Amino acid sequence: MAAGVRQGVLLLLLVLLCFSTQTAAQYQALMCNHFQSCFTMSPVCVYLFYHYQCTQDPIKRNNDPPCGLSSKTGSASRYAMPRIVGGIDAEEKEFPWTVYLEEQLTLRLCAGSIIDKRHIVTASHCVGSLKDNPGRLRVGYGSIQRSRLSNITAERIVPHPLYNVTNKDNDIAVVRLSEDLPLSVSTNLRSVCLPESGTSYTAGSGCLITGWGTLLDGGFTFPDILQKAYVPLVPLDLCQGSYADNDYILVSNRQLCAGYFREGGVDACKGDSGGPLFCPVGDKWVLYGVVSVAEGCAKPGFPGVYAFVPQHVDWINSVRNEI
Repeated sequence: MAAGVRQGVLLLLLVLLCFSTQTAAQYQALMCNHFQSCFTMSPVCVYLFYHYQCTQDPIKRNNDPPCGLSSKTGSASRYAMPRIVGGIDAEEKEFPWTVYLEEQLTLRLCAGSIIDKRHIVTASHCVGSLKDNPGRLRVGYGSIQRSRLSNITAERIVPHPLYNVTNKDNDIAVVRLSEDLPLSVSTNLRSVCLPESGTSYTAGSGCLITGWGTLLDGGFTFPDILQKAYVPLVPLDLCQGSYADNDYILVSNRQLCAGYFREGGVDACKGDSGGPLFCPVGDKWVLYGVVSVAEGCAKPGFPGVYAFVPQHVDWINSVRNEI
């Protein structure tokens, strides 16, 4: 009997030790997350983070403010989507992850999305030809007005290794910048959130597109002010049917389609390539698509085709984590 009591007491002590260790670990994890989240607010947070040995690994992107937040839109899921044909002017600081891309020699324009202070996501067809000359790519940031943008050059351009120049399959690329962008809550710069790998979507739900592209199909006049437009997501099979006879546009599960299928009228257009299609997820905006290709602009029956980011997010992360 005495031996049984001692074994019972020992077992109880082991359970308590295990529970207290687990609780301490969880508490430390919460502390570390808090210290890291307030890096930009106080140097004390930085000191405490290292004092408590929260990690021995290099801290990447720890100075970035939280992704997908906009002081103008507030909670993404409560944002009143602009249901206006052709799009309208965006407000200053409304979508501070949209950047302007320009090749310095040809002045060809595209757009992109900030995903952290050193990287943007865009379309391969926008930057693939500059892979060996990244310094020729100029990235404009910090304003909704093209004429007031600050500029930075690219350091490295990584088109998707399976990008098909003929049918625009895997039309996505990551650009590493030559220096850090000054992301902060007080500037006009934030990053958009990346989705979880394999995330799905609901056809008919609404998302936003932004860019400085032409406002008319076939037009050559580009607005100085960033444009925004609301587009519903189109069922993949419906979109595949539209482009079934088009050898130059592949629509697979690596693509996402959006637009007003029957009436047209709202779409990305020339100059918007590489720009973001982002959707509300809770309080944040999440990058679901990269403007890729379409049959003209805003034509009924031919929605815009986008690279579907959840199918590429693992590759994006592998590229931006390379040293």
